[in-house]
Amino acid sequence: MSNQHAKLGSLVRICTGKLDANANDTEGKFPFFTCAVEPLRIASYSYDCECVLVAGNGDLNVKYYSGKFDAYQRTYIIESLNSAVLNVRYLFHFLERYLDKLRHMSIGGVIKYIKLGNLTDAELRLPPLPEQIRIAAILDQADALRVKRREALAQLDSLTQSIFIEMFGDPATNPMGWGIEPFGDICENQDAQRIPVKSSDRDGRQGAFPYYGASGIIDWVDDYIYEGERLLIGEDGANLLARATPVAYIAQGKYWVNNHAHVVAYSGRANLRFLEFFIEQTDLKPYISGSAQPKLNRSNLDRIPVMLPPLEMQHEFANRIALVEKLKTSHRTSLTELDALFVSLQHRAFRGEL
Repeated sequence: MSNQHAKLGSLVRICTGKLDANANDTEGKFPFFTCAVEPLRIASYSYDCECVLVAGNGDLNVKYYSGKFDAYQRTYIIESLNSAVLNVRYLFHFLERYLDKLRHMSIGGVIKYIKLGNLTDAELRLPPLPEQIRIAAILDQADALRVKRREALAQLDSLTQSIFIEMFGDPATNPMGWGIEPFGDICENQDAQRIPVKSSDRDGRQGAFPYYGASGIIDWVDDYIYEGERLLIGEDGANLLARATPVAYIAQGKYWVNNHAHVVAYSGRANLRFLEFFIEQTDLKPYISGSAQPKLNRSNLDRIPVMLPPLEMQHEFANRIALVEKLKTSHRTSLTELDALFVSLQHRAFRGEL
């Protein structure tokens, strides 16, 4: 096993793409790599090679590709100078692990970026080619397991949505003709009990109780103000429009909620699980105020029209979803373990211990 190390700049050829981000063509035959995680499409290509692509600005990411493609001008295209010396899949896994260092080295104001030297100066362990190939294969296999687990979770998310639509129809059109009532009339709002605690104050109050904000648990504190099941709905923040994470979610047990999430209790008219998924299927834009800081205030939340099927059907939906959630919990646990394994394998690989 070799402990030889080399600077990346001595092993690779690095260039950047030449195109603007708007050069994409949705009908294009070839991948068009920008700084986004997912590639766009383009009708022509400028490169035909096996390489690693590194986003030069924004939220940095690393991709592997072999074949014909084109690239945005802030995307670094990195090829091995000699495939008998440096395996490109090995290089990909090294740079994926090196991302954290690149993020720390990035500079700039609103949009961070990295310089060419941040890449060429990177030092990597360079074992013999057969060992590089073996290491890359192990990491590929471990990553494939993570991908499968994420795909299974995505399918379960789709299943949940399908169950809702199958039982109740699309909330936007209400094809089954359920009665409609304002959100505020079918549940009990408990926002008045919320108490925000500054981050600096929470530092001295660490404990066993979850502290919820607009998008879920953001801390743990030494006391609680709610007990039992509640539906929490984000009150402000960009996620109200982006919907990158759930806007509505269930909190259970004993917990604290700050003033960035509405707190809704069961009133006997609408199952909280039903309301959770109804909100997730609903376009909230007409009820959100503010542009710099989107906000779903109490009065707008209360006036959202909710289609209201019989309570027994809502409970049946909640029971079916509970089974799906149990499966999702199992998959999330497995994914967490696989992520930890993958990071451990990466660490060992590039320290020469794998």
